[in-house]
Amino acid sequence: QAAKLLNIAKPTLYSKTSKQEIPFMKRGKRVLFRKSELMQWLENGKHRSQAELDQMANDYLIKN
Repeated sequence: QAAKLLNIAKPTLYSKTSKQEIPFMKRGKRVLFRKSELMQWLENGKHRSQAELDQMANDYLIKN
């Protein structure tokens, strides 16, 4: 389910867990994922668009 959510292959998912690049938990031999943590991980890797960067700059200038 986690691989499907992230749109990656299962071996890629397990490779990322072994390199500790992705949030996961381990219960015995089972590797578990929280959907909320995976979604946050995706958001953290998101690159902002130029429009978002411009808006952030304008907001900063207005506040300061």
